[in-house]
Amino acid sequence: MSFRRTIALLAGASLILAASALMGPTWRTRPSAAAQPRPTDPLALVVSADPLELARVVDRLGDDAVLARLGAPGLDTATLDPAVVMAALRASAWLHAPEEALPRLVEIAAGHDPDLAPSAMLAIVRIAERLTRPDLDAREGSDEPIRAALPALATLGETEGARADLRRAALRARELLRALVEA
Repeated sequence: MSFRRTIALLAGASLILAASALMGPTWRTRPSAAAQPRPTDPLALVVSADPLELARVVDRLGDDAVLARLGAPGLDTATLDPAVVMAALRASAWLHAPEEALPRLVEIAAGHDPDLAPSAMLAIVRIAERLTRPDLDAREGSDEPIRAALPALATLGETEGARADLRRAALRARELLRALVEA
């Protein structure tokens, strides 16, 4: 490479660096993950979906605290902190009485949030797969939350506009839960 060409390349690079220094970092559209605020909720601080860690936090906080983080029935999830709701969804399968979360989980799963709806459906399926009649009887748990969730699961499973994976999961969970209450 000739000396003149090297000088021209260095001058061009200097010009580009000077322009970018004056303009600032325009390529960044949002702050880095390190600069974003960290959740202070103990449930949202569990960053992994490790079942043991989730069960440990649920045990420490209690079922009522996790259910409160899912929001009241009929409450729009847009008004809640999405990180906290997502953490509560992941933890709901590890509640001591997970059937109590079913009506609210079905409501969230039937919603239009692209992140929360699939997570809620996954929690419903996990609860449906883990719940057994002997476990429910040993805790003297009520069938009412399960029975209340069945029609909503059937509706979600038959809704043409719903995502196909959510529809299939809703019908699977409905069959598992229906077999549980009929046993």
